Amino acid sequence: MTVGIAGDFYPFCFTENDESKGFEIDVLNEIGKRAGYKVEYVVSDFTGLFGMLDSGEIDTVGHSVAITDERKEKYLISDPYVYSKYNIIVKKDSELNVIEDFEGKKVGVVMGGQGDIKINELCKNENIAIDIKGYEGTAAMDEDVLMGRIDGRLGPVIQTTANIKKNNLDLKVTDATVFFEVAGYPMAKDDKHEEMLKAANSGRTVR
Repeated sequence: MTVGIAGDFYPFCFTENDESKGFEIDVLNEIGKRAGYKVEYVVSDFTGLFGMLDSGEIDTVGHSVAITDERKEKYLISDPYVYSKYNIIVKKDSELNVIEDFEGKKVGVVMGGQGDIKINELCKNENIAIDIKGYEGTAAMDEDVLMGRIDGRLGPVIQTTANIKKNNLDLKVTDATVFFEVAGYPMAKDDKHEEMLKAANSGRTVR
């Protein structure tokens, strides 16, 4: 089972000493162990992972992928395994805290992800004009928040809190919740992946 991951999503999936580590890796390795699959990892920017999935280069994406109606139509999706809240993150000394505070402010998001979609929906539904900036990964967003190039960035609370603590970053999570996410593993709709999905969900081989 070949899995596409991003290498900068601590503590879910990250690269350390040329080795893939994190919660996603632990879960997928356990799935492979129980279901009888050898699991291999391919590291890429998040924005490229779904192209790799669609072209058949990988079997699934290990990056807390949100389960959406559109994705359920296009892919097989595993049972949920992660539940995440996404809030806006700012510098520790920032006075911005609730969503209304970000009117006219610059907020970074990972391009093409659920955060990109959901914050645009929120702006439309709540009639809030947030200046949304697209990025390929979280590390660049954190740097720009710290440098004052953007006022905040959207991120999962669990991942962000762990990253702030690990790297002693001068950041904090605000009370500005944009959306909640339920994640699963997406796979192509074919016989091979029907079998792989059953094995992943049941935790045992189906071959």
